[in-house]
Amino acid sequence: MASSAPSAAPVSSAAAVTANERFMAVFWDLASLNPQARTDSAARLLKYLKSIESSISDNGSKNGAASSAGNDPAQFAELGYALKRLLRGLSSSRDAARQGFALALAEILRQFPAISLREYMHQLSDMHPVSGKPKGQEERDRLYARVFAYAALVRSERIKYEFEHAPKNTLFDLARIVIGPMIDDLFNLAKKRFFVTEMCFYILCTFVQSHQVPNTDFKEMIMPIFVDKLNVDPETQFTPDQLWLAIQINHAYGVDWSQYLPNYWQPGAVVQSKHLRQIKPALAAAVYTTPKLHSVWQLVLRDVFASKDSISLLQDLWTIVVDDLFSSSQSAQLMAMQVLEAAFPHLQSAEQVAFAFTRNCLRLLTNALQIRNHHLHKPARRFLAVVEREAKKSPVVAVAVVTALQGNSVGSKSFDQRTGTRTIHSLLGLMDAESAKNYISSLVREFYKPSEEFKQALIQEQAAAASKKSEKKQKESVRVRDEDAMDVDEDGSSSSEESEQELELDEDVVDLQTMIDGRRHWVLNQLFSIAKGGGPVAEKENEILVPILRFFFFHAFFDFVGEAPAEATTPSKKQKQKQQKKPETSTELLNVRQKLEPVLSESTRKLCQDRLYTLLGHLSNANQAAAEGTAAAPAAKKASKLSSETIVHDLLSYQLNVLEKDAASFAAVTPLQPEEDEEDEDDEDDEPAPQFLEIRKEALGLLEKIKARRELLEKKGNLDDVPSLRAFEQLFLHLLLQMNVDPTDAAQNLTELSQGYKDIFEKTAKSPNKKKQQTPTKKQKAKAADSDEAEEDEEPSGPIEIMTDILVGLLLKPSAILRDVVVNAFKTVVCDKITPAALRVLLNAIKEDASSLLVGEGDDDGESGSELDSDEMADVMAELQGGSGEEDEEDSEEAEEEESSEEPEPPKKTKGAAKESPAATKKGKKEPSSESEEGSDESDDEGMTDKQMFAMDKHIAAVLKQQKEARRSQRDTQQQLLHFKFRVLDLVDVFYKRQPDNVLIFDTIRPLLDSLQESSKAKEQTALLQRIASTFNTKLCKLKTYPRGDSVNVSSLYELVGDLLVMATKTKLGVLADSACHGIQFLLRVIAGQQKQLDISSVSSKLAEALKSFTRNHNSQLRPTFFQDLLQKQPALGWALYPELADAVENSRAGFTRVQVFALYNSIVTKKQLESADSKKTFIKYAPTIRRAMMCCLNDSKIKAAQMKQVLRTASQIFKQMVAAFAGSSTALEQARNLWEYQSLIQTLSGLYGEFVQRSPPLARQCEQLISQISGQAVKIQANPVAAPASKPAAKPTEQQNSKKRKAVPDSDSKASDPASKKSKVAPNP
Repeated sequence: MASSAPSAAPVSSAAAVTANERFMAVFWDLASLNPQARTDSAARLLKYLKSIESSISDNGSKNGAASSAGNDPAQFAELGYALKRLLRGLSSSRDAARQGFALALAEILRQFPAISLREYMHQLSDMHPVSGKPKGQEERDRLYARVFAYAALVRSERIKYEFEHAPKNTLFDLARIVIGPMIDDLFNLAKKRFFVTEMCFYILCTFVQSHQVPNTDFKEMIMPIFVDKLNVDPETQFTPDQLWLAIQINHAYGVDWSQYLPNYWQPGAVVQSKHLRQIKPALAAAVYTTPKLHSVWQLVLRDVFASKDSISLLQDLWTIVVDDLFSSSQSAQLMAMQVLEAAFPHLQSAEQVAFAFTRNCLRLLTNALQIRNHHLHKPARRFLAVVEREAKKSPVVAVAVVTALQGNSVGSKSFDQRTGTRTIHSLLGLMDAESAKNYISSLVREFYKPSEEFKQALIQEQAAAASKKSEKKQKESVRVRDEDAMDVDEDGSSSSEESEQELELDEDVVDLQTMIDGRRHWVLNQLFSIAKGGGPVAEKENEILVPILRFFFFHAFFDFVGEAPAEATTPSKKQKQKQQKKPETSTELLNVRQKLEPVLSESTRKLCQDRLYTLLGHLSNANQAAAEGTAAAPAAKKASKLSSETIVHDLLSYQLNVLEKDAASFAAVTPLQPEEDEEDEDDEDDEPAPQFLEIRKEALGLLEKIKARRELLEKKGNLDDVPSLRAFEQLFLHLLLQMNVDPTDAAQNLTELSQGYKDIFEKTAKSPNKKKQQTPTKKQKAKAADSDEAEEDEEPSGPIEIMTDILVGLLLKPSAILRDVVVNAFKTVVCDKITPAALRVLLNAIKEDASSLLVGEGDDDGESGSELDSDEMADVMAELQGGSGEEDEEDSEEAEEEESSEEPEPPKKTKGAAKESPAATKKGKKEPSSESEEGSDESDDEGMTDKQMFAMDKHIAAVLKQQKEARRSQRDTQQQLLHFKFRVLDLVDVFYKRQPDNVLIFDTIRPLLDSLQESSKAKEQTALLQRIASTFNTKLCKLKTYPRGDSVNVSSLYELVGDLLVMATKTKLGVLADSACHGIQFLLRVIAGQQKQLDISSVSSKLAEALKSFTRNHNSQLRPTFFQDLLQKQPALGWALYPELADAVENSRAGFTRVQVFALYNSIVTKKQLESADSKKTFIKYAPTIRRAMMCCLNDSKIKAAQMKQVLRTASQIFKQMVAAFAGSSTALEQARNLWEYQSLIQTLSGLYGEFVQRSPPLARQCEQLISQISGQAVKIQANPVAAPASKPAAKPTEQQNSKKRKAVPDSDSKASDPASKKSKVAPNP
């Protein structure tokens, strides 16, 4: 190393040493892992070398010339050292040495043209020779060093500089000495190890792409070298890297490879449809760079999308090359997914998107997104992010992607449901209005008549399912076939023929109707997403949202029964131009005058109803959020400008003016004028059919009056009755819609609702002076209580009662929007005017069983149907075993005649046996025979063929399926009933919130608790039990505003408190006891607001009984917190209960309850409650009873240490208050001590100290503190040495500890029983 290179100017030795140190440190920083540090270090190196070069040129120093290296005098020692050091450092594996040294080397070659490329290649060969047989790390270092050296040469663009500045006669030497060896060496290095292959060809492609050699010189000097390297036979395949280089040469220099390799290439570009089959192996072999996508794909995709015929070329590329990769190896699938991700930003048309999303692509993409541990899950997620980003730029692409992702799917699940993403939902929101209408039109066409693509997909699914079914049948037949299965039966047929016949019977492997229904459900869900998602809907609601709602409405309630319009002929050019100019209206967008192939199923019609009601609810919620100014208001305004009332008005107008006027073309699913049956005409007693059309006509007229009145009041600014009128308007609208589903119920509700509106509004208008609602008097309440049963049987008579009954009935409907309308109507119409009878309607709905309203008569038929199916199955079994024909019929008739005989003949009892279960049939056959079970089983099997057994299995499966559906239907009914009661409870919550000062809230306490008790009887109603308890405890008992004044009947509240105390005492249900306790506290709070002092006599006796039950009854559900809270909030009850506490402590069933009851003294004996003289007298009077209760706790050996701490803490507090009670006397402490007989008490506490001094030191200290408090001075207790355990030698501490642990409990028992062991010495603390 030339570390002591002379400097350019005379400097001091110290400065030279410092400069050399900085120069040497630069090479160390070049290997930093920080890219910025490497860049800065290379810049410092270049700056240092430039400074030396400028100094030499300025001063003309002879030292610089003397120290030149090589044949070029312009090179100086530092430059030569840097060149050698950088070339040698390329083989270093330390950190990022190769990257940093190659960067500095490239810049030195660029900025110092004096460096000879011939010398550069010579030094490279000397430092990193190719000869020899290096292995392992040494070979890897040499390969990387040569590759990075060539990369530095290419990036420095020195070759371009030489071609521009060197004499022309030296260019051939440059190509022969530098360029040729570099190309040859890079090809050889690429063949040696795969990890440098792409790097070598990257350097070559960079050299070609940078155009460092002019066109003429390249074709003359360089092209022969590449042709020699890329010359392959027609049978030999190109590698991905060779193809990459060939495409790059074709791009950079316009080389037509057909002129050089005519046997392999055709004229034109490399990437063309004619070459795709030739380059397919090369592109498929590019997987060796996984997980990175090979660079050749970027060039191929660039040529495809730059081509004039890009659509056909992309289709050919995807069909010939890419599509097969999606179903190949895992690395090939990853490469295909990366190609799709790279190509997607260039897809600009729907045709290109359709080509890209092939069936194999969709299958792989769906599976990768479904399975989280799939090897392509993250690439698939990344691709969806690219799709959404590009779809924001082009709505056309968004529509094309949605169509491609969902176009060929078979089933009702959408792409989002299958993959767990929101891709389709997001893309639908990115469409513009025109794109959305085009997509909707395609969906509607798919709804009416499935596309050919879907039919092909359906055929494939059917074929696959049929294949699986046949394989399963064959395996089953092999399993049940005996060794002689191929023997010919008596009728001449073999078992193999029977298997074929069985397969023919199971042709319906895949149900066509089910598949078509799934497809239609998907179409409905897509329309629902478009209507709900905003975006294009917000732009043109009348052209998108309204037609979609009409589409749902029509297919939910109507059918097209007319003749479909004839197919139009092919339009001419002028007609096409007119159609293009003519805007697409809403009627053209959704044309319902089309035949359905096949017809609409009930499940599809039900889905249309659900989607219609859900959209109406969405519009209602959006408008409500916008009106209230909530956080969702801006989004709501953007989502819809139409109200739900406007939409329903439009739907009713569409029904009356379009659908019902054209009765020849459209028919209602549930006609309003049912056809009269002849049998019904003969029955004179039957009631006449209701005139639904007249009822609807009257309701529509009244609806117009309500709407006009509401609009008039809004114009005048009188908004008091507007909410109620709007609620009535919503009710009428939705009941009119409901007439298409259940006309009988809806017509009855409309009639009652019309009368209720007239009674409420028209009478109110006539008498504007409203009377304030009066609370019923005590006599009226008593009279009402006597006639409760009669009132419950009678139907509601008043308008508010009728309204409440209607609203409760509407809660049974599954529509969410209808439930919102009911809640709104209850708030604005019923809640302020509610009566006891109306409230009773709500409470009875919670308590009673409303399953009869949910379950129709068809359920009973379903149960009997399952029984009939089981009988049919038994008949089939009998026929299969007994044969068929006239003889069997005669035998069956004889069997029916002889059913009552005692000894019937077994052969003649086929039908009778068929009526029994299969097990009973076998048992009947078994009894008269003396064979064993195995023999009877063999005889049964011998009597049935495979075909008969398969038929029997089918019938058994049908019966089991029907039973399963019956159980599911029963569960659904219970669930619906549960949700119905939840909705009624929501109305009760509204009543509590809006009318907290109404005295009728007291009438809800007992019914809610009764409902709570009823719901505990069934396990399925656990959720209802919790919901009722939550409503009672949090909504009612936590009310801060409650009834006050003369309207409150205090005596009835006292009675209710007593009833709740009895209920809490006797019940075995913990939730009911807790709720009753909450109700007691709420009622006492209300009574305290009415009276200055509670009537203790009305409550104390029952409260004492409750305390007695808590302490003695093991099944009591009362909690000690109830008594603590009650005595703290109602001190008068505490003093009434004060004398009873000592007896309760002594008679407690367990130590825990004894401690909890003794702790109640803390809630009674407080400083605030002892302010009055009467309280002090009572306290002092019963002070001995407190000592008795305390001694009972102290002498209880079952009380644990933690509980004993609570006892001592309570005793300390009570003694403190006792001393305070004698505060006026000079001997207050002495009087308090005498009341408690402190000598014996101190002796007991000292014994307790000796018992717990080892087991619980904190408890022992607490005993010591209480003794000091009673004694009036600080004392220190010394345990009795006799009672203490004997000390043992210190040599065995472990045995001593073990013996103490074993004897701890017996010692304490012995101390408690022996009075002598409790003696202790109490000495004053000096």
